[in-house]
Amino acid sequence: MSQQYACINCKNPVHHLYQKYPNLTKLAKCDKCHEIVDKYIEFHHLIALVDVILLSNKAYRHIIYNAEFKMHWKLYLILLLLESFALWRQKLEKFATKSLQVGELNVPEDFFQEKGFYMCCLENLIDSVVLFIILAGLSKIIRASSKRKSNFLSYLIKAVILGNFSKIFLLPILVWRDNTTELDSNFHYFVVKFYYVFSCSNVYSSITNLNLYKSSAVVVLAFFIKKYFMVLFNFL
Repeated sequence: MSQQYACINCKNPVHHLYQKYPNLTKLAKCDKCHEIVDKYIEFHHLIALVDVILLSNKAYRHIIYNAEFKMHWKLYLILLLLESFALWRQKLEKFATKSLQVGELNVPEDFFQEKGFYMCCLENLIDSVVLFIILAGLSKIIRASSKRKSNFLSYLIKAVILGNFSKIFLLPILVWRDNTTELDSNFHYFVVKFYYVFSCSNVYSSITNLNLYKSSAVVVLAFFIKKYFMVLFNFL
């Protein structure tokens, strides 16, 4: 059986993205919506990634359903390191602020070294895994999976990874942190966090039978549940 793809416009399953002829290659059209199945196969991968940052549902579906995912795993690892470095630096600043208030240094010595950075990497990785598990559970409860139920979990893994691409906007605050105030820095983190939640909602909507409003409600609920378990875990 040939591999099954999907139309990026309506998610209708298709068996091929294009047809080759002796002197040309013709993009396939969807039998349901009569649009080109996947226009991104003519473009470079970076074009699709730019559209992902711009929250394009079509770009999400192209990457999730029709594209190889090897390069995107690498980008996820880069973003994981970026986010972990931002978290590590933020925690160090909080420790420094508290130390100035109490008049003594109250920070684990290992946290200043590489071990602190690796701990932040592990924390962010666990955060993504917990979010995936919660979304998978909620999707099963409300029956939000699309027609391709057998592959839904693999699509959800890709969706969670794509949602993390929004964290590339942490880079400016890392570069110009010394030239901004604490209030501006906190506002920047808040905007990135809001954009991250909205990005996850958008990509979740792209792989389910839910509209953006319902998918946003599911994703926000998943974030609240995740926050509860992460706080409980830290408490224990």
